[in-house]
Amino acid sequence: MQSSASLVHIFNTGHSTSQPDAWRDSWLAKFDRRGDEWALGLVALKAPDTPAFYGAYGQNTLSDALLLYGELGSSTQPVALQSPADISQPFTVQANSPRRTTALLGAAYTFENSQSLSVEYLHDGHGYTAAQENSYFQRAITQPGIALGQAPRLLGRDYLHLVWQSNLMAETGYWRLMFSRNLNDHGNELASYGETVLSPQISAYALAVLPQGNARQEFSALVRRSLTLGLKIALP
Repeated sequence: MQSSASLVHIFNTGHSTSQPDAWRDSWLAKFDRRGDEWALGLVALKAPDTPAFYGAYGQNTLSDALLLYGELGSSTQPVALQSPADISQPFTVQANSPRRTTALLGAAYTFENSQSLSVEYLHDGHGYTAAQENSYFQRAITQPGIALGQAPRLLGRDYLHLVWQSNLMAETGYWRLMFSRNLNDHGNELASYGETVLSPQISAYALAVLPQGNARQEFSALVRRSLTLGLKIALP
């Protein structure tokens, strides 16, 4: 069993810019404890003029095939778009939102052929309830600018995410299939990613995303489908 503790002070970023240095005089404290089959840690971060962030994480290897893991964070947002469930009330932008909790629980199972299946549940307290998300889309019709520009990173509060992928260490290529579900508005998103090695220096990749839902569900509100193709080139 091993334990470690760190205390870090950030004096400045070391870069001269016209913008204020948000991380100047910040503090980071971190504690880790690790056993043969498990690990856990605690984190605290405090930047000037902002509330502190507190976090914890852990994982436990139950067998050669099964891994359980989780993360927990408590934080505020510098800017938060308020969307009351009562549609008669307008959007409001709140500075330094109330402290909320974000939690992730997951499990990963590795098969004998080195493929793996992961299942994750995410709760983001900074997101909207189902009623708030519904009113968000109704207000967005008349206030699209503020709806898009100030929206939270995730509209909902509860999500399910599944990933089935090939061996990450394979030398010839890699693929991943993903399914996400917003448990608040019941919208889904299917996605697939593939990468193949063309030469020692060049790889080709493709990403396809297919939202399933309507214009008042998060995943399908802006994008009906997308396809990205590209090359990765390792420079000498």
